[in-house]
Amino acid sequence: MTRGNHPFWKVIEGKEPSQGASAWLGRKILKVDPQGGFLKTQFDPKPDFINPLGHVQGGILAAMLDSAMSPALAT
Repeated sequence: MTRGNHPFWKVIEGKEPSQGASAWLGRKILKVDPQGGFLKTQFDPKPDFINPLGHVQGGILAAMLDSAMSPALAT
């Protein structure tokens, strides 16, 4: 994938907010260093994501990991 003006890179570079499932999960891209291959991301979980033990439910964690991996690999 070339960088150019592809919407994916606009999200990674912080020029546009996350979309779709990534937005629903509360993903924010905090820092990107393509030369160093580094990406820092954060998720702000919703109260609905919490299980009875007070932790983010495992399936939601898996979705967050999936949402983080694409931009991490692209960087």
